[in-house]
Amino acid sequence: MSSEQTKKKAKVTRSVLSSAAEQICNHEDLLTEILVKLPAKSLIKFKLVSKQWRCLISSHRFCLYHTRSFPTKPSALFIDAYICSPPSEFCFFPLTHDCVRLPPFDFVDLPNVQILQSCAGLLLCVSDSFVRDRARRYFICNPTVRRFKMLSFPIERSSFVVNLAFDPIKSLHYKIVLVRTLKTEAPCQTMLDKPQWSIDIYSSETDSWSLSKIKFTPLKDMVYGSGVFFKGAIYWYYDCRELHYFDVENECLKTMPMPPVKKVKCHCFGEFGGYLRITVAYLPSALLSFSVFEMAEDRSYWYLKYSLNRSFLSLMPVPVKSYQLVCAIQLKEGDLLFAVDKDGEGISYNLKDGTSKRVHCPKFDRTRFRRLDHIWYLACHYTETLYCI
Repeated sequence: MSSEQTKKKAKVTRSVLSSAAEQICNHEDLLTEILVKLPAKSLIKFKLVSKQWRCLISSHRFCLYHTRSFPTKPSALFIDAYICSPPSEFCFFPLTHDCVRLPPFDFVDLPNVQILQSCAGLLLCVSDSFVRDRARRYFICNPTVRRFKMLSFPIERSSFVVNLAFDPIKSLHYKIVLVRTLKTEAPCQTMLDKPQWSIDIYSSETDSWSLSKIKFTPLKDMVYGSGVFFKGAIYWYYDCRELHYFDVENECLKTMPMPPVKKVKCHCFGEFGGYLRITVAYLPSALLSFSVFEMAEDRSYWYLKYSLNRSFLSLMPVPVKSYQLVCAIQLKEGDLLFAVDKDGEGISYNLKDGTSKRVHCPKFDRTRFRRLDHIWYLACHYTETLYCI
């Protein structure tokens, strides 16, 4: 083939490709089907391609379609999820090779932000001014698209905890579950005579609250802190024999037994790899001594998934005196245990093949080691999503 024929063929090829690209761009439905298969991070960059692409990717319809269609997997875990004023970056563990930095929280102009819970890319957060008689401010945010919404509650000052329920596969609307104490009508009223707590539910679909859907008496020694949303229910974990969980769809409160654990240094409670797990680290902290319990499908019991008792010092590249267990999660390479020392240097230990490697935890708060001897970790997933709040 001569040089002139080669140039002519290349010109025809470019013309065909240009025509095909133009046809795709002018066919919005076809373009949508292509773009919806891309991750949220890429789509945010593609908004710069053209005005048409920016309008399409930013549209409410496309964001909802992408939220429901694109498989969501966490790319990082928020650790010790608290930042002081002004909000900047949270401490995190990367779960993918391309996750080197998370979106900064500079779009939230609030002091002392703490992440309470994560659900399919949405974060439930609270801002505390630490000023007497000034209420804590709760909000929902999506750090991927840098949007947030303040929450308002239909009650006056009261002791309460806030939880988020969101599963885009089942519904594109989220719910806020508020667990609060009830005011007694008379000083002499016995606490056992009437339920002491109530559950209120907010629906983003109707933008309204349903008050006192359930009234109940809490379990003995139960503390209703930050919960974990898993397969349609919110679970509240505490170091006791039973735990309460709330079936959001059927709006009912249920109980289930807890695994027996003793001499615990710290816990991690959350959903990992499609399972609800409790990871427990035991004393002394110089040993990598822990157990991972996994909840059965029917919620009737917990079974021991892993148990390990090894010298933590033998796994670390450099000697350390103590560590904090972070979590045990499920990735492609197997189930991994994450632990970190007071300088933010830690390990990921592969429970499948027994290998370990060094992990750096950016922005780790070393003062956490001096605060408490007994720590609960609610490892919050960071998941990219275009969901519009």
